[in-house]
Amino acid sequence: MKKVLLTTLVVVIAGFVMFAVGGALYYMDAMAEMAAAFPDAVKNPSDADMTMGIANMIVISLLTTISFDRMGISTAASGAKAGAWFMGLLFLAFNTQMLAMYNTMDLNFAVLDTAISAVMGAVLGAACGFGLGKFSN
Repeated sequence: MKKVLLTTLVVVIAGFVMFAVGGALYYMDAMAEMAAAFPDAVKNPSDADMTMGIANMIVISLLTTISFDRMGISTAASGAKAGAWFMGLLFLAFNTQMLAMYNTMDLNFAVLDTAISAVMGAVLGAACGFGLGKFSN
């Protein structure tokens, strides 16, 4: 239990760093553009409820840690591979579903978001694998 909780903390911290960098470099401007284009459907980033985002990050980090632990992932390299596949496929499915059903994003955003999500997944997966290996004693 200690290993899972400490690793979850490592992944949450890595997630905050990744999303602070990713948000500043790409997502804040993209979300502001979407909010301007679809004001009834998309909140401006400055109006977003961060409580839900933080809760989401904690729950996803915990579930990823439990899953990776059960999969036997205990190195940064194996965590990075699994994280990239998991997040890349998850956001590919999410983005293609959004493209099929809504007019809030275009193909360029969906492709770039899927690629960025795979890279972020690799970094977060590496943090998870590192933590599981480090705290296994």
